Amino acid sequence: MQYTKVLSLKSYRRIIASVYANLFLIISVLFFVAGLCCAVFSFKGHILAAEWAEEYITDFIAFRNNNGYFKIFLDSFFSSMLFMVLCFICGTSMMGVLLAPACLGIKGFLTGTVAAYLYSAYALKGIAFHTVIILPSAVLLVIALIMASVEASRFSVVLLKLTLPRTIPANLLVDFKRLTARFLFFILLVVFSALIDALITYNFLSKLGL
Repeated sequence: MQYTKVLSLKSYRRIIASVYANLFLIISVLFFVAGLCCAVFSFKGHILAAEWAEEYITDFIAFRNNNGYFKIFLDSFFSSMLFMVLCFICGTSMMGVLLAPACLGIKGFLTGTVAAYLYSAYALKGIAFHTVIILPSAVLLVIALIMASVEASRFSVVLLKLTLPRTIPANLLVDFKRLTARFLFFILLVVFSALIDALITYNFLSKLGL
């Protein structure tokens, strides 16, 4: 009995340690999921969200039908980079530990709104459109944004610690270089996401058009 209690205590401590080690990742994922769920479950009650989603899909289809592969890639890249830049800027402030995950919450809400609109307005055709056209690039982008939020939150905490009493002044150059280098990698993921978006929409949009 005593051995079981000791084993349970050790397991409990390991779980706590694991959660603490991945705290920023857990928070970032929870913010995204919360935004996604909020959009999906409240979609019918939000007329403005439905109007925005309808306009977004209309512009999305029109732009990709009227432009070539390279222009589609650039449009996808720069629109995706908006959230990446926001995460980076948030990370360089002391409030970034909250603001960076909040960016993910907004992204989750927008993603959920588009999905809810497609499913409610076009039923099975909307599900097919979302799964084939939108989802592949969106998954890679969300992964990149989650990792960006984690790194931004970590750097923000470093800034916060420097404001505490009796904190020894430290050179942030090394931490900032690390943050920048990792964001450059995240930008590469955004590039791949935009390439996938352009490739799929350029070749399959006309076959799955709404």
